[in-house]
Amino acid sequence: MKNRVLAIFSTTILMVGAVLATTPSVGQADVVISSVSVADSLHTYTGGTPAGNTWDFTGIGLPGQITLHPGQSLVLTQNQANQGNSSTATGLPGFNFDTSEANVGTAATQYTVTINGTNSFLDNSVSPTGGRLNANGTDIPNSTTNNEAGNWVKIGGVAGQYDLYVGYADTLHSNACADSDANCLPFTGTTGVGSIWDGTGGSTQASFFLGHPTNIPGYSGTTQHCNVNQTNSALWNCWDAGALLIVNTEVPEPLTVLLVGTLIVGLIAISFRRTRQGAAAA
Repeated sequence: MKNRVLAIFSTTILMVGAVLATTPSVGQADVVISSVSVADSLHTYTGGTPAGNTWDFTGIGLPGQITLHPGQSLVLTQNQANQGNSSTATGLPGFNFDTSEANVGTAATQYTVTINGTNSFLDNSVSPTGGRLNANGTDIPNSTTNNEAGNWVKIGGVAGQYDLYVGYADTLHSNACADSDANCLPFTGTTGVGSIWDGTGGSTQASFFLGHPTNIPGYSGTTQHCNVNQTNSALWNCWDAGALLIVNTEVPEPLTVLLVGTLIVGLIAISFRRTRQGAAAA
């Protein structure tokens, strides 16, 4: 009797597993990111496949796309390729997403972020004419002190697919960190979206993180947040960059969960019924 119950229970578990494996996840859709463009009136930063001027999706997904499963996230910021020493004259190659300055010595204007070539979002996260990416239009070109850090703030998205956030990381400029939690990075340390970054600092790793800190030997002024003269690229910790965060917002539909739950209960009921019938016949 006991062995029969165990056998029926095991069969039930296998059947439930088969149901879970074959039941379509109607509410769980992947989001494919094939291209990203960040543009103001003076400059455009791009990424995708083939490689843009800032990010390269080649080799990350097939065919060169970034696929976000439900709940996964993508962060785009400076220096994905972890390139060589940055120049004090241009900030390049490392500071290749210094969005507060569209050109050297010129404060950036308001940005628009375009995803997959079709969905565009204006960064008016701070004011009607300014946002995180351009330091609210208050950048002081060539300043070594004006800190521009700002935490993640949502500027748009596509309902049922993804949300788009912008932020700013600034460990280069010596004034006190301008973000609300004063860590100079775009994450706040809270749960959920607020914990996602990982330019380190105790943040949660995004599912995909395209970026890297840099150095800038000879940078003038006193920097209290990073070592500008560090030559070991593994220890670079200087950020002066905008940042994008894309989060797949899909969640399981209640109907799917209810269906699977009903099937499980039904299978268990049938198993126990057969067990009782077998016991009565014996």
